[in-house]
Amino acid sequence: MGPTRAQRVEWRAMGIKWCPQCSAPLAVACFGKDASSGDGLRGECAECVRARAHSERTRAYMAAWYQANSERQRAVRREWWKANAEKMKAKRVVWYQANTEKVKASCAAWRKANPEKVRLMRRKSKARRRGAVAVGDVDRAVVWERDAGRCHLCGKKADQSDWHLDHIVAIAAGGEHSYANVAVSHPACNMSKGARGPGQLRMWGTLERAA
Repeated sequence: MGPTRAQRVEWRAMGIKWCPQCSAPLAVACFGKDASSGDGLRGECAECVRARAHSERTRAYMAAWYQANSERQRAVRREWWKANAEKMKAKRVVWYQANTEKVKASCAAWRKANPEKVRLMRRKSKARRRGAVAVGDVDRAVVWERDAGRCHLCGKKADQSDWHLDHIVAIAAGGEHSYANVAVSHPACNMSKGARGPGQLRMWGTLERAA
């Protein structure tokens, strides 16, 4: 905490000024001139001003150097990680064992806060396991908007907080994971369809009409 106003006035009469940067009362001779200030002196002492300017120059120099040598630095880091992969892996294992509960709690909190991302990750993982051809990422929000929130199997409105991203041609049957092959469906409709897809022809017709 800095000095009170009364202390500042008393110090000023004694030729002393408070520097908030280094938190010290110093002789007014330590402060540079500033005609725009009330007492005609800079708010910080000359030493603090020089230190900040040096720090800013140093940061600018380092930023310019890194920009000019970014590729070399990335190559150095890659080589280091390659040479120390086993050691770092062992350190991660030890750290995880010591922080297992904290990691689990953090992951659970993230999954709860990001249900859409979790569903998308699970879909992509399932598609990879089954060997589906992925054509970019499929955003559930885009599919919901495109299909107006209606189940492509029964044609009724779905619940935006509880619906399935259904593959029209099932992944198990060789379907790809892309916008052209996914649609909104009720969970019950999707589960009862399985890999057969009784509503697929109607959906393909809808897509053709929309095109």
